[in-house]
Amino acid sequence: MIAQTDKCFLRHMGIVACEYSAVQFTLAMMKNNLLPMKSMEDFEEDKQRVSTPAYQIVDGVAVIKICGIMQKPVSKFDGFCSTVKVCASIAAADADPAVKGLFLYFDSPGGFAAGTHELSECIAGCEKPVNGFIADTGASAGYWIASQCDKLSMNEPGRCGSIGTYGVIEDTSKAFEMDGVKAILVTSGALKGQGSDGVPVSDAAIAAYQSQVDDITARFINAVAAGRGMSAEAVKELATGATFSSSEALDLGLIDAVECFDDALENFINSLNNEPITGAIEMPENEKEIPAVVAPVSAAPAVAEPEAVTVIPEKSIEEIIAEVKAEKDVEIQALKSENAELKASQVIVKGAEPVAVVPAPSMSAKVPMYDANGKFNRSK
Repeated sequence: MIAQTDKCFLRHMGIVACEYSAVQFTLAMMKNNLLPMKSMEDFEEDKQRVSTPAYQIVDGVAVIKICGIMQKPVSKFDGFCSTVKVCASIAAADADPAVKGLFLYFDSPGGFAAGTHELSECIAGCEKPVNGFIADTGASAGYWIASQCDKLSMNEPGRCGSIGTYGVIEDTSKAFEMDGVKAILVTSGALKGQGSDGVPVSDAAIAAYQSQVDDITARFINAVAAGRGMSAEAVKELATGATFSSSEALDLGLIDAVECFDDALENFINSLNNEPITGAIEMPENEKEIPAVVAPVSAAPAVAEPEAVTVIPEKSIEEIIAEVKAEKDVEIQALKSENAELKASQVIVKGAEPVAVVPAPSMSAKVPMYDANGKFNRSK
C-alpha cells in the first residue's frame, strides 16, 4: 500500500511530465526522510527572490542552469527547479545589453506540467540566439523546454525524450471498505470531488482526467514540432514515453549535435563573435553634421622611361663550338712552343769535354776457408 506521504505527493502533483523513475526516487527519499531540505530562512529567502534573475555571463553569453525536478514555485527541498525563476532569468538575460546570446544547461527528468508551457514560450520568444546543452538527462518537461532552443546538443552518454504526460487518480474505496469505513461524497457535480479518499473513481472522472492529459500532451507535441522543425505527426510517433540515446536522438532530429559541455559553449561563443553585423547602423546625432573631409588627390609621379637594352644576337651551337675550339687551339699552340724551348735548353753542347769517371778501387780476393777436399785451408 502507498504510504500517506506518497499519496499526498501524488495528489498534489496532478498531471506531470516527468520520468517515473525520478518520481519513484523522490517518493522513496521523502518516505525515508532522506531528501535534503532547506532551512526555513533559506526557503523564505528563495521565495522572496523567485523573480530575481540569476545567470552567469561568460564572454558575452548568459549561462542559465535548469537542473532537477521542475515546478512553478521554489521548493523547500533541494534538487527542485522553479520554472518561474528560470523565466525571470531568461527574460532578464534577453534584455541585458551585455549579453549576446543565452546558453541553457539542462539536467532534468522533467516535473510538473504546470508552468512548463509558459517556460517553453519564454525560450521560444527570445530575440537573442539561444543554445541548449543536455547533460545526461533531458526528459519529459525537461526536453519540452530544451526543444525550444535554436540549437540543442547533448553529451554522448546522455538521454532525452520521454515525450508525453500522465497523472494518477487514487481509488481507495476498497481500502476504506476493508477498514469498515464508507466514504460518502456530497458534491455539486458529477466530477466535483472525484479522487477523494475512500470514494470510488467513476468512468466519467477517468475520461475527464484523460482529456486533460491529452490536451497538455498536444501542447507538448506541438511545441517540440515547432522548436525542432518537425511535423506534429512525426513527433506524435515518438511520444511513447521512451527516452533515446545521443546517437538515436541525433538520427531522429531531437538534437543537433553530440558534444561535451565545454565544446558546446565554446562553439556558441565563437559563432556569436564571428557573426557579421546585420541591419542598418544608426549614426549618433552629434556625428551626423560632421562634414566629410575629402583628401586632395595628388598627381601621380612620372614614370621614368626604361633604359635602352642592348640586344645580343643569338648564336647557333656550331658557331659556339667553333669559337671555343679556336680559343683552345691557341692555348695548345702556346704550350707546344713552351715545351720545345724547355727541351732545347737540356741538349749537351758540342765540343764540351766529357766528365772523367774514376773506377772504384778493386777489392783483394779472399782465400777460401776450406780446400777442394773439404779440409781446413791452413794457408789462409
